[in-house]
Amino acid sequence: MKILLPGKKFLILILVLASVNPLNYALMNNVHPEGKVFTGYIDDAFQLALMKSAKWEFQSPWDFGISVFQNPILGASYTFVVLGTIPTLLNFDLFLTMMVLKFIFSVFYLILIYNILLVLMKSKKYVNVAFVIFLLASGIGWIFYAVSAASGSHYTSVIGYAFTDEFEELGGGISAISHITRLYWLLPEITGLLSLLLFMHRKRILSGLFLGLTIFFYPTFSVAFALIILIYSIVDRYNNKGSVLDILRDVLPVALISAVFAVPWALNYFSYRYYFTQYSLWYNGEPLIKLLVSFAPVIILSLYGFVKSTNSVIKNKLFIRSKKL
Repeated sequence: MKILLPGKKFLILILVLASVNPLNYALMNNVHPEGKVFTGYIDDAFQLALMKSAKWEFQSPWDFGISVFQNPILGASYTFVVLGTIPTLLNFDLFLTMMVLKFIFSVFYLILIYNILLVLMKSKKYVNVAFVIFLLASGIGWIFYAVSAASGSHYTSVIGYAFTDEFEELGGGISAISHITRLYWLLPEITGLLSLLLFMHRKRILSGLFLGLTIFFYPTFSVAFALIILIYSIVDRYNNKGSVLDILRDVLPVALISAVFAVPWALNYFSYRYYFTQYSLWYNGEPLIKLLVSFAPVIILSLYGFVKSTNSVIKNKLFIRSKKL
């Protein structure tokens, strides 16, 4: 399996998008009011603390007597410990390290998306269109936000959070630009995408290993990628006249190998359930309006693609039934 680079124009676009967040940090760090220092955004404190937690034997600085791995509310602890331990021990600047990693992972993440589109679509023209939609598409929350801001409303932040589940995120639950600002999303999405791509090329053992890493870095993402892999297997076997046993042969090795990586999370859960329960309650019962607003373009395009691709099948069934009548 080879990872192919997109054309020159798309490669430049990828590099530009991957540079947006690091350049924002560089600007904020160097241009600030006199007497003030840029210390990062809200999540950065948690992320940098997790990255340097090797210095205090991975004990949580916000809790008493538990490790950073036993409190999921702190974030993707394994992700930042893996990324930050060596730079911490080598006394690297962790802020700079985080920016470099964001840029590198963003570029690789977007290139992986392009390669998956190459597998799924026959025409290069459709690949290019789909890639642009993926890069720039977002929810419709930005419309509410823009109207509110233009009217001089003082509730823009409330609207941004209420309708998009992210503070002033412009409805960006699916936007690539929104994702490449977050290391805790980027790394598990890269491992998940690699798992999917390897599965598409019939490399099930490697696919299971990378799905396992997705579990290790961000368990909830692994559920999504596992479902995508299962759906891909069902559709692929259906198109090639395969059986249920073929589907099981596809997904079982992936499931068994990846399940091993869930052991650290299971041990943490059973040894300290309190924060896991709190985390579950925190995200329980997402309002439907947030999902509809944040995923509106994807829902519309998915329905359009489904109707268009199944239109001939529906017509054929109706034709056959009409002849029987």
